Amino acid sequence: MIHFRGRDWEEVRARGGKVIALVDEGDRQLAKLAHAVIEMPPAPALLEAASDLYARPLRTFLRVTLPLSLPGVIAGTILVFIPTMGMFVVPDLMGGARTALVGNLVQRQFLAARDWPFGAAASMVLMILTLAATLLYTRVSGFGEELVV
Repeated sequence: MIHFRGRDWEEVRARGGKVIALVDEGDRQLAKLAHAVIEMPPAPALLEAASDLYARPLRTFLRVTLPLSLPGVIAGTILVFIPTMGMFVVPDLMGGARTALVGNLVQRQFLAARDWPFGAAASMVLMILTLAATLLYTRVSGFGEELVV
């Protein structure tokens, strides 16, 4: 049996597979939104102006590209975070039922344990925590001014 830092290799591989699958699922959405924001009309002209003013690539990225892409990155992380919290099919297919995410807990309470009150309570806690994290994230990033709670 192969061991990695005191754990079985199969357990490490199962957890690593889940992480890779979840990242692969979400990174495409995040990249699409960030790319769409960067490709807006003012961006190419600002990049050209930075190069005309002899700005180095790193400085151009930090001063022009990053601030322009920040709204897309924030929207992308919100749109990736919310579905990931409730995901239960991909982790079951990738690593089996040995390690659980929050979505797996809710699914097992409804289907395997037949404990519907606990499953409903767990799903409500999941929804409230997701809503709170999303509201906090939008407020901190400056996108929450139009939200009135």
